[in-house]
Amino acid sequence: MKMYFTKALGVCFTFFAFYLLSATGASAQECSAVPEGELFCQVDVNSPEYAAVIAADPFCCDNSWDGICQGDYDDLGGPSSPAAECVPDCPDLDANIGDACDDGDPLTTGSTVDAECDCTGGVLIGDLECENSTQFPGAAVVLNNDAVVQTISSCNFATEYSVITNVEAGADYEFTVSANNYITVRSGAVNGPVIAAGASAVSVTGVSGVDLFVHWTVDAACNTATSCVFTTVQCTTCSSPLDCEGVEGGSALPGTACDDGNPATVGSEWNEECECTGGVVPADNEVCAGALPVECGGSVSGSTVGTLNDDLPSCGTTNGTGGGVWYTYTAPYDGTATYDLCDTDYDSKIRVFSGSCEALECVGGNDDSFGNCGSGGASFLEADIEAGVTYYILVHGFSANEGNFTLNLSCEEAPVFDCPEEEANIG
Repeated sequence: MKMYFTKALGVCFTFFAFYLLSATGASAQECSAVPEGELFCQVDVNSPEYAAVIAADPFCCDNSWDGICQGDYDDLGGPSSPAAECVPDCPDLDANIGDACDDGDPLTTGSTVDAECDCTGGVLIGDLECENSTQFPGAAVVLNNDAVVQTISSCNFATEYSVITNVEAGADYEFTVSANNYITVRSGAVNGPVIAAGASAVSVTGVSGVDLFVHWTVDAACNTATSCVFTTVQCTTCSSPLDCEGVEGGSALPGTACDDGNPATVGSEWNEECECTGGVVPADNEVCAGALPVECGGSVSGSTVGTLNDDLPSCGTTNGTGGGVWYTYTAPYDGTATYDLCDTDYDSKIRVFSGSCEALECVGGNDDSFGNCGSGGASFLEADIEAGVTYYILVHGFSANEGNFTLNLSCEEAPVFDCPEEEANIG
């Protein structure tokens, strides 16, 4: 018997072939009622071919791969007959008995096609009985009454209800739940009158002072589930809040950067009262453009306490959240430079760049150099230098660490050989 293993198709069609060859006692050649050009799942549901498919694999006709049924049937040797139209139970509705349908009444839900091919059985939304007994979150959710989407819970179950308070009269509120689950909104009490229901999203108009009780279920039949769903509420007729600059829905919010009007300060932020404060006048060498000079063979002492944080690309090590200070020198010759921060009282970092302050180019960096400095998290770096190139040194700290340091800079000139390619002298 030929086997097919294309995803789950192999199971469906192998079982189907086995059913035709074994269960019926007939060969595949004798099965002749499958319409040419039609899919198994499109033929008359009362046909023996449809019954054979369902008997072999009841899920075959409920999945996207049913479109390959005809081709695989032909590959198994089954002949095809002239095309036949699959007629539903109720042609006027283009539906079968038991199918969901729209009865044309916007106040009902859950209508189905009955045995007389009528769309009936809808239940008035106001008569729905979806009512859960477990509240979550445990405390009522207080509406912000702005245009911002507000999370009710990141893990509601479709067995729970949520209490919504601070409802404004005449405001429209939209409730959503992930997985397109069902929402029933009751007014005033957990078992209060239903004022809205349906699959997500559902909108209601609020009444001042009347809390909303929102019940989460899988569907209109009030089926439940205990997997997390994400629930939200949004006032769709409310205005967005003004930011600190008076812009509706703007980004100038407390904690964000602002301009305090003083060109000498940096780091100002909006506070909770929408005042632009906190700016400081940086020391000259808190920015690259103010880097202080240091020379090969020299030392300089300083502090990073209260200094500005530099947001730069990684260079041997990454940014910290504490501040840093800058130094600069120009290499007198080709060779090697050693940047020694072993004498520090905090967990330091060092990064060295060439180029310009506007376009820094990474030379190297170091966080901890236990081999050279021992314990304590001090930094130590060796890197090649080129004569006439200006280098910029950033002394900063790991994470938010800051403190006092001494930077020792030593340089060693590269040897000059008679034969540079061989790195050797004559003789």
